[in-house]
Amino acid sequence: MLNSLYLLLYHGDLMEFSKLFNDSLKYPTQNLHALIVFGIFFLLANLTSFYYKFTGKLDIGTVFILQIIALVVWFFISGYLLSIIKSTVEGSDDVPDISLKNDAVVGIKSLVIVVVYSLLPGLIIGFILSGFGLIGFGDVSAIDIENIHGSLSHAVTTTGILSVVIGALVSMVVLLIFSSLLLMAECSLALTGKIKTGLNFKKAWKGVSAIGWGTFIIWDIILFLIVAILALISSLITQIPIVGIFIEYIIISPFIAMFVARATGLMHLCE
Repeated sequence: MLNSLYLLLYHGDLMEFSKLFNDSLKYPTQNLHALIVFGIFFLLANLTSFYYKFTGKLDIGTVFILQIIALVVWFFISGYLLSIIKSTVEGSDDVPDISLKNDAVVGIKSLVIVVVYSLLPGLIIGFILSGFGLIGFGDVSAIDIENIHGSLSHAVTTTGILSVVIGALVSMVVLLIFSSLLLMAECSLALTGKIKTGLNFKKAWKGVSAIGWGTFIIWDIILFLIVAILALISSLITQIPIVGIFIEYIIISPFIAMFVARATGLMHLCE
């Protein structure tokens, strides 16, 4: 049912984009029990924020323990999101059950994929900015106020402004490319459970190309805007004393995550 509908996205039909995102926004509400249980994981992953909010202090020992707990919980969260992507690509409209063991294993693999696909654009952007003279790779001890002042002075010149603009544009393109490849790699990992398929850049590139880079970038931008709006709503709700932060982590944060996973799975159907 979904395949015939979303293959039309290949042509960049905005009406089909609307259907895709409407489906994704409704998806988390289909199983409120799963949404709340998933939200508890988000709550556990953000215990440090709770600790600081209610105690007003951050002692190193406690924070260290809470961060270890958060790291372990994030493995479950990442793994469950990939299970949503997998069930979506396989044609299911149902919200999958949480499997602690399977989700944790897949979540650890997902971390490897994310690190690799984040490290590469970081290095590329670093070299690009260095080439435009916006940053330098050298002895850290050489970084002082005079160097910073000189960089700022350079930036306000015509050449400096042009370098900043070009550097920023090129960096944005690099980020868009790798974010698209990362999403396709995550889909491959979700379907096979194998890290090597996720690290197959050629396969990821072919996957995005099959959908169309223009279509994928438009999808990226729309997704970003929707998430930004939901994040804004979340920030307003957190202003409600005590209750607000619980609503954010137990309902809104898992809702956003499930929405993105569903949209990613539906987008992969276009491949």
